[in-house]
Amino acid sequence: MIVYASHDGGSGCAWYRMLVPLRAVDKLCDDVTVHFRAGGPRMMKEQHPQLLVTEAQEADVIVAQRANSIEGMGVWRRFSTPWCRTVYENDDDIWNITYENKAAYESYADGGAAREVMLRLISTSNMSTVSTPYLGDKVRELTGWGTNVVVLPNYIPEYVLDMKHDERNGRPRLGWMGGASHARDILQATSAVRRFMKRFPSWDLVVNGTDYRDDFKVARDRAYHVPWIHVCDDPDVFYRMIDFDIGICPLLDTEFARSKSHIKPLEYMARGIPVVASDVEPYRHFIDHGVNGFLVKQGQEHEWLRYLSELGGSTDLRLKMGEAAKAKAREHTIEKNYMKWVDAYKSMFPSGWEFKG
Repeated sequence: MIVYASHDGGSGCAWYRMLVPLRAVDKLCDDVTVHFRAGGPRMMKEQHPQLLVTEAQEADVIVAQRANSIEGMGVWRRFSTPWCRTVYENDDDIWNITYENKAAYESYADGGAAREVMLRLISTSNMSTVSTPYLGDKVRELTGWGTNVVVLPNYIPEYVLDMKHDERNGRPRLGWMGGASHARDILQATSAVRRFMKRFPSWDLVVNGTDYRDDFKVARDRAYHVPWIHVCDDPDVFYRMIDFDIGICPLLDTEFARSKSHIKPLEYMARGIPVVASDVEPYRHFIDHGVNGFLVKQGQEHEWLRYLSELGGSTDLRLKMGEAAKAKAREHTIEKNYMKWVDAYKSMFPSGWEFKG
């Protein structure tokens, strides 16, 4: 089977939804070959349509991530033939984006055509793949419950679990990692973190990505910022940056957030880090409360300090929960789960179908 996959040009979504799984498929599955085309949401407008149609004729499956151009709709329909199947990949609820996600909010705001185009592209695809059951139901609700939606969860490369932590200065670290869209999310935990740092003067705070140290209001000689390294640019450095003793994952319970995946706690847990996270849709089905992390219920902000203190006060508990976290992550590697992509793509064809590749 030959798969042509066009990702969105190098985002975290491209990494976890396209590059990680399909590189694994290409490497580990003998009867599937994957060819990548970096484009962007408007790739079917900006690249020569006839070239894309020619490539489609050579492929069994065409996968497009977040394509949203009106001009590309005709090209997309021409992709689907008796010999080729189309797959539309999306892992965000772009119909309920909140304003903190500035670039995406402006692209998909009310009145814009991009959201309607995406719905039409999904509706005319042979399959739509998403990262979570919640998002899958959202897509079915918007496009019709007959739409062929398949949930393919996010997984992590296995080598991340075997990466060693850097040498320490003897001071344990409380850490957070994320981008600029989390300004409101982190406010759920900032007060608890300040109180934790006063209660445990031997600890430091590490903020990776967007520099929110001013929000945490922790003394600068105990608060460190690690600038953002994009996972697509240098995945080894990206994962080595996740070097804490406790990781926090605060997330507001918004309609947009409910469609998110558990990838952030999975990244922490793959590094053997116990997690304290908001008890929200993406996390409550992944984190085993009291085993590999703790879940903080909405409106119970005092629980942030309680759980941070339990972990901060016991090295044995951190090590025990860190080991359980890594064990959970080991079941969520792409090496153990890449066949879900192969099986999903092959399910679009009759039994015994002869593929081109």
